[in-house]
Amino acid sequence: MAFRRSKVLIVDDEDNIVLALHRVLYQDNDRYDVLLARSAEIAQQILEGARVDVLVTDVHLPEKSGMDLLSWVSVQAPSTRVIVMTAFDISGIKDRAHAFGCLQLMRKPFDVHEMRAAILRALSLRDTFSGSLSELSCVDVIQMLCIARKSTALRLSEGSSTGVIHIEAGEPVHAVWDDVSGEDAFFRILGVKNGLFYTAPLPPDVERSIRGDWQYLMIEGMRRLDEANAARGGAEPDTGDRPSLRLVPASIPPARLSYPTEPEAPFSRARAAALPPPPPAVTLSGSTVGSMLRGPAPEAEPRPEPPAARPEVTRLIDEGFRALRAGRRDDARASWEEALSLEPANRMVELNLRKLGPKPEGAAGRRDTG
Repeated sequence: MAFRRSKVLIVDDEDNIVLALHRVLYQDNDRYDVLLARSAEIAQQILEGARVDVLVTDVHLPEKSGMDLLSWVSVQAPSTRVIVMTAFDISGIKDRAHAFGCLQLMRKPFDVHEMRAAILRALSLRDTFSGSLSELSCVDVIQMLCIARKSTALRLSEGSSTGVIHIEAGEPVHAVWDDVSGEDAFFRILGVKNGLFYTAPLPPDVERSIRGDWQYLMIEGMRRLDEANAARGGAEPDTGDRPSLRLVPASIPPARLSYPTEPEAPFSRARAAALPPPPPAVTLSGSTVGSMLRGPAPEAEPRPEPPAARPEVTRLIDEGFRALRAGRRDDARASWEEALSLEPANRMVELNLRKLGPKPEGAAGRRDTG
């Protein structure tokens, strides 16, 4: 197969910046080609005719903005690494830029040698996983990345909407969906049924907006989806086309997915080093992991009846969710088992217990409530 030279595209209408970058990057002429464009329209024409590995663009461009270019690239050329430069405050565009796949934001004026180092780093990174949300649901993809303790940016798009979930050492730490961020954005992303997903390296400047155990977040997100479906239809939740959720018991070692591992983001190394070493990993193909995680279709949940014990059951259910969010799985199981003993016909509690997986051997049947 013929060797393909990497390509770097610089998009800026300030000639002094373009020329300064071109002079510095020319020393890497043996490694990649440098392409230049003064507008987003010209950049799109270049991207349509050639595969560009790294795109460096200013936010403020004539006519169409750099953010418009990023939005276009996130759908039409999602494998392109993006570095954004701006002369203004970056805090106002950080979330949207990351949602569109920006790897790094650089404030003007910057050291051109720092830009060269950022470009070389972007060229050295490789994507890990991409596909269509047709056979694999969002829930499947997120579970695979969390179980494998990945540090990655999961980018998603559906129609004109785009978003990203930043996952650090297997835990979601930040999410953006359109103009929403944090846990609300994470829960919205769980409901995406079509579109594309693409993983990219975790940006080094991610701010944490999500806290709590990822399994709690998944169960809480599915509960919200059920409530939203019921509110729209005026009937009990439609679980037929709902994403399936199967939580993996702690006794199963985390899977090592069969794709290359990207270099870990520098800011997450300290936290990752503090984590206990994972059990021996098993190698599974993407299709095997996907079918394993999807599991059987969830059973339809009957419309709950209001027995006399309902207030106490509601309290125990909420208590279980709080415990699960804090990572206390045994306490969550104990609360839900007590709720089920008061209301044996409550299928929601039964399903939540089933999602927690089997009780570890030797675990106490009831928690200490004293």
